[in-house]
Amino acid sequence: MINELNAAVRVIASMRKTTNSIFKRIDAATKLVWSLCNSIGLIYVYADDQKWKSVCIGIRKVIKAAGLSNRTHANDIYAISTKITPLQMAEKQIIMYGLKMIDVEAVKNNRRFSFYNPSQNKRPFLQCFSEKFEKLGLDMRKKIIEIYTDQSINKDCAIKKIKTILKNNYLLLNDPYKHDTVEKIRQIIIKNRYVPYEITIKLKSVDINIQNKNDNIIVKTEKSVLGIKTRNVHRKTVRLKNKNISL
Repeated sequence: MINELNAAVRVIASMRKTTNSIFKRIDAATKLVWSLCNSIGLIYVYADDQKWKSVCIGIRKVIKAAGLSNRTHANDIYAISTKITPLQMAEKQIIMYGLKMIDVEAVKNNRRFSFYNPSQNKRPFLQCFSEKFEKLGLDMRKKIIEIYTDQSINKDCAIKKIKTILKNNYLLLNDPYKHDTVEKIRQIIIKNRYVPYEITIKLKSVDINIQNKNDNIIVKTEKSVLGIKTRNVHRKTVRLKNKNISL
C-alpha cells in the first residue's frame, strides 16, 4: 500500500500540467486515496507502528501533491479531502469485517450488545474489533446489530446502511458544529495552496523594501537553508562624542 500511495503521488503531481484547478486535483487525489485504502483496517491491526505511520504520511502526501503546501496541517488535509482520519477509516473497516466473523445473534441476545470471546487474546483482529466496537457506545452498537440482523433488509443494503452510520458518526466527531462548509473548505485550500518560491521572494522583497524605507535602516536579504528569505541587520559603529555606540 505504501508503494501504491507513492505511485499515486506521481500521478497527482503530473495533473498540475493538465489541470489548472486545484479543487479538481484535490477531488481526484481524494478518490484515488479511497481506492487504495481497501486494506487499511488489516494494516492497522497487523502492521507495526512505524509502518502505520508511513501509511498515514503517504495518504497526506497524495493530497498535498494536488498543489498544497508541505506545511499544511494534517487536520486541514483530512477536512478538505477524506473528511475522516486514517484511524477512523481503519476502525470502520475493522467493525465491518468483524461483524462477518462473529456470532451476531449472540451479541444481539446480550443486553449490552457487546462482544467478548475468551480466545480473542490469541486472535489480534478480534481483540481489536472488540475494543473498537465497545468504543461506539451502547446506542450505536444496538442500532448496528439490529440493522445487521434484520431479515427484511437485504444483506448488501444492511452493510451500506451500517457504513453510512459509522461514517456519519465520525463526521460528527470531527466537526460537531458543522463548521466545515463548502466556503470554509475553499478558504482552507486557498490558504494552504503551494506558492512557488520565486513569487514568495518577490512578495517578501516588496514588504522588506517598504519597511526599509520607513525605518531608514540598512538591511541585507539572504536565503536561509529552508528557502525562506530573512532579514539580517548589520551592526555598524558610529563615533559620537568620543563614544562607540552600536546600532
